[in-house]
Amino acid sequence: MKRVIQGLTVLLALSGFLLTPIAFVGNELITWVHLILGFFYTVIFLLFSYDHIIETKRDLKKATTMNLTGLIQLTLGSIVLITGFWIYLTGSTRLGIVSEAHLAATILFLASLALHFSKKKKQDPHD
Repeated sequence: MKRVIQGLTVLLALSGFLLTPIAFVGNELITWVHLILGFFYTVIFLLFSYDHIIETKRDLKKATTMNLTGLIQLTLGSIVLITGFWIYLTGSTRLGIVSEAHLAATILFLASLALHFSKKKKQDPHD
């Protein structure tokens, strides 16, 4: 399951970055791919997060880098989902404050995800 999350994260991030003003602004195909991946990712992210927290419950009581990056991922992932839905529902402009928050949270989420998986010491039961 972890590999599915990693793959979807990369695809979603790439499609999102292609929608930034630097790249293909207004491309309908990329917009729809990003939306469909986003809705699918929402379900997978929430299920994986819940399952992962339950599985690692006993390790969450320790103050470690893994727990910190996991908490950051959960927080930023939630911000990305909320701002993504807000953008979808309101049609926010690409350079609006919500879009900027969405992009910033995405970049920080990817950084914390990379750090989290690079610090993994034992075999994850979600592989």
